[in-house]
Amino acid sequence: MGCLFFHPEPNADAIEIPKPTYSWDQRKVLNKSDYILDKLKDQTVFRLPGTVNGQQFIIQNCENCTIYVFDHTGQIQIDDCKHCRIFIGPVRGSIFIRDSENCSLATVCQQFRARDCHDVNIFLSCASQPIIESSHHIRFGCLTYFYEKLVEHYVSAGISPYNNNWSNIHDFTKIPDDKNYSLMDDTDTVFKYIPAPIDPSCSHLNISNNPDQSITPYTYGELFRERNDERCLIVLFHEVNYDAYARELIRMIRQSNIILVQSKCYTINELSADRIFGNRLANVLVTKGPVIGLELAGSGSVVICQQSINNLLFKFPSIKYMYADVALNDKPESGEYEQKIVNEFGHLLEKSKQLFNGLRDLPQYEHKQWQPYFGKTFDIYTKLWKFQQQHRVILDSKYRLKRWQIGEIASKIGQLYYHYYIRTSETNYLNEAFAFYSAIRTRAYYSKVNKEEKPDLMVKKLRYYARFIVVCLLLKKTKIMRELVRELNRQVDEYVKSYDPDDRLEWQLVLNEITTFIDIDNYLNVNQIPITLSNRLTTTVIPPLSDQNKLIAMLPNTNQNLFILEEILIIGNCQDQIKFSELTLDMFRLLQAVEREPTEFNYDERTLQSPAPSTHHRDLCLYDIDGRGDRGPFNRNNPHKYLLYKPTFSQLYVYLASAFRELPLNGVLLLYISADGYDTHSKVKVDHSYDFGGCKANSRREDSLENNNNNPSPSSSSTNQMTSAQSTSGKKSVHEVHSVCPGDIYPFLRKPMFLIVDSTNSVAFQNMPNLFGQPLVSLLSPVKLPTVFHDYQNKGSLFTLFLTSPALAFCFVCNISELSMEIWEKCQEQVNKIIFEVSKLFLKSKLSGFYPSSQPALSNDLLENVQVHKMIFELSSLLNVRQLFLDALESG
Repeated sequence: MGCLFFHPEPNADAIEIPKPTYSWDQRKVLNKSDYILDKLKDQTVFRLPGTVNGQQFIIQNCENCTIYVFDHTGQIQIDDCKHCRIFIGPVRGSIFIRDSENCSLATVCQQFRARDCHDVNIFLSCASQPIIESSHHIRFGCLTYFYEKLVEHYVSAGISPYNNNWSNIHDFTKIPDDKNYSLMDDTDTVFKYIPAPIDPSCSHLNISNNPDQSITPYTYGELFRERNDERCLIVLFHEVNYDAYARELIRMIRQSNIILVQSKCYTINELSADRIFGNRLANVLVTKGPVIGLELAGSGSVVICQQSINNLLFKFPSIKYMYADVALNDKPESGEYEQKIVNEFGHLLEKSKQLFNGLRDLPQYEHKQWQPYFGKTFDIYTKLWKFQQQHRVILDSKYRLKRWQIGEIASKIGQLYYHYYIRTSETNYLNEAFAFYSAIRTRAYYSKVNKEEKPDLMVKKLRYYARFIVVCLLLKKTKIMRELVRELNRQVDEYVKSYDPDDRLEWQLVLNEITTFIDIDNYLNVNQIPITLSNRLTTTVIPPLSDQNKLIAMLPNTNQNLFILEEILIIGNCQDQIKFSELTLDMFRLLQAVEREPTEFNYDERTLQSPAPSTHHRDLCLYDIDGRGDRGPFNRNNPHKYLLYKPTFSQLYVYLASAFRELPLNGVLLLYISADGYDTHSKVKVDHSYDFGGCKANSRREDSLENNNNNPSPSSSSTNQMTSAQSTSGKKSVHEVHSVCPGDIYPFLRKPMFLIVDSTNSVAFQNMPNLFGQPLVSLLSPVKLPTVFHDYQNKGSLFTLFLTSPALAFCFVCNISELSMEIWEKCQEQVNKIIFEVSKLFLKSKLSGFYPSSQPALSNDLLENVQVHKMIFELSSLLNVRQLFLDALESG
């Protein structure tokens, strides 16, 4: 995190440390225009292997164009295209085509969605169920395609060519007795609609749509679903070359009249293996890895398949195990097995609800208490999520599983990740929560809740939106957040219109809070667009250590005093300050300033990962839904923090004690208090512990003496001391029992502490005694504000704004709300220079006026430092506000 209170020993020998080279210094700078095709007409465009390399790609406003992307991508978006022919290589995420007409598209993807399209031909290899909405005259066909590097691109995109659901279409806007889509048979080929490129630059790709060369096998899917022909299932167990064996077997069978209905590559659990194979050997074989399953159909399919298997074994004698089974007239699942699946799902669902509800009773402190419970909860939700995916067909027909129920499971998993972030301070878990919340939205799990006519389901949907907005707020995903707010607004209107509920004013208040919160947080416009700033730590905003400090940090066994920020308490109670979801603006800004920027991942929305240690181990437990194993554990640590909004005094003391106990020998506790001031108004102020008051942690009033006498708490001794001190001063304030005074903090000075107080009575903390000889630093806000800023106090404290985002704060005090990108970047660069310069000095303590104060008193060099003054004047000139700053030399 950082180093504080470093006391180096004099050393005459200067050690020169070479400047380190980081991976991000060598990272290739991407040109945005290379990944966007916009407003093209009558053109042919190529993207060859290695040119996109997993990035997002956008195609929009194109007409009569032929577009080829022979590379793997992260996500594809196609908008407002007409009369276009488009081929897209494997897409790791989703491909979304909207508002397009008279186009042909061929692609491989994890997820496919079309909305507001008509007269579109789609050749597809899709790992999940394709979705269309508000579209008509859509024709789907099975993609058969080959080009050099396509196999590698399948692997890079995490897609198996055997998992193709091209014909299993879900239409959100069905029409009675008809369909908005149709299925093409094997007489319609890709080249008929999207011809192979003839450009010489593509000749080395050896492009073909021959089914025998195709990476994705041609399957008939729903075209053959209703027929009752003889069927046969062939399973190839995992071994080194089993993919080649499967392809050769498909080629052999293709020469007969037998057809391949569907193919699957998936992991079989022990329960399914025992049901399908019925022998112990198979139960062992399925543990070696995913199997490839082939469902074949046609007259005489059993005999032909057996002959083909014999030919395959003769050609490849190294094949060890294969399984074949006959299904005459499409034998259905047994009722006993289906009931077993339903019962198991019901058990997992009930168990997951019990564990989730139990989380409410767990304290946020003492990780040894809550961490094992979190591990159990994540484990059960992992099983539940996998189970409903593996047995969706049975659950849909027998359990009557609805999409909103799947959405509720995903929502609970998102909540688990969010609360795990709150308890561990690891920002990467926010990305995990975002992945699940985003999946709920893109898959429209809650889309039909309104038709259920159940107000409690509508409330669940509204709460999902509110939680998703909080995650987007913390991740600074402002664009998505604004979209969610608009959607939530529409949902609240519909909720109120349909049910006239008692909580309509509460939901309106939520909307008002978040709207105001976003507007204030995006105060500055750059190039006429509200800029979204992240106050989290990056290498560009952390002042560099001196060479000697670097050497100390590299040598952990040194005797130097090196302190690490380990525990943080962020307390907020400003009555008039804008807040959302128990986060005031000051709390929101500070919590980001003590976190590192989360790592960006290309998240697959279907992946579930359990970050919480189970009862059996302390390491990260990783679960991958598709068994790809391409996700690693996060290994970065932020300081652990507690967010306390309006805590009672007893709650505050419990959390302080817990953080104090968790501190290692070289750990530092940061206590940040943003609260309204509280003054005792005593006529005689002698004791700095309590006579000068403090801050209101909670404004609730109660008879504290009676409560303390009847219910002793760990904080009772301190409360009695406060009462005694106030009695001595001639006034007893029993109504401010939840205030925080300097004397309440004294017991925790036994370990290093960094105290930041942002309050109208911060002066009460200015003379904190160093009772135990441990390092103590306090930073206190000014108690006065210039009159011009009095009306802005509800928009957050200037003191905290300068601490967390000095460039934005500088613009705010100068009343600058519009800048060009060029000026803004220069402004940030200049502010960073000032921070690096100031980091070499100590702040001068002035206990009056508008200056902040600190303890111990800092150097006298800062306010009179000519170099710092010069840099600030340069910044003001850059922003064209030089006239607002008075030069002491000029005034003299």
